[in-house]
Order: sequence, then structure tokens, then C-alpha cells
Amino acid sequence: MSEFLHECVRWPLRFRLSNEGRLTVRNLETGEEKEEHWYTDGRSGKPWLVRKAKSFKGLIATADKDGEYDDMKKG
Repeated sequence: MSEFLHECVRWPLRFRLSNEGRLTVRNLETGEEKEEHWYTDGRSGKPWLVRKAKSFKGLIATADKDGEYDDMKKG
């Protein structure tokens, strides 16, 4: 089984959500990679693992539109 639950590429960034609930963002042009904040359940404090890839891509698209990853795009 894959280490990653979901993966999404929005050039030049690649987003991966691990099975443990860690989100890593990698700039494919510069090779820079860092771990970013991911959504957690307010009650349990555990990461919210989305079930559908489409939902994950939608969350990433919304965050990207809001400019949350602009610093990573520049490298």
C-alpha cells in the first residue's frame, strides 16, 4: 500500500497527504519541500483524512486560490 493517501499536482507544486495525516508540498522546479499544516478534527485533535481524491484536490485548489502556497511557488 502506498505511503500517500492522496497526491495532487498544481504546477509547479506537488501536494501529498500521507496516511498519517501529514501534508508535504514540493516545488517541482526548485526541489524545495516542506511540511504544511493540515486540517485536524476539533474534538479528537487527529488529522482529517479525506476519503475521495476529488475532495482533496478541491481543498488544495481553494487553498491555492487563497494564496496559501504563494511562498512555495517562488522557491
